[in-house]
Amino acid sequence: WLSKSIFYVKILNISILDNGKGFNFSDVELGNGINNMKKRAHDIQLEIELQSSINAGTTVKLKKELNT
Repeated sequence: WLSKSIFYVKILNISILDNGKGFNFSDVELGNGINNMKKRAHDIQLEIELQSSINAGTTVKLKKELNT
C-alpha cells in the first residue's frame, strides 16, 4: 500500500523597530534586558535576531514555524 503525507509550514514573523539612538553590540555590556529577551524567546521556541546601529535604531526580529 502507499501512504503519502503533505505538510504545510507556516511561519510567523514579527519585527519590532524603533528609530532611536541604536547601539553597537561590541561596545555595550549585555545586561538583563537583552539576555531576558533571548531567554524568553528560547522558552517559547522563537528564533530571535537583534540588529542595531548607532543613529539608526534597533530591530528585534522574532520567527516561529507554525505547523498546520
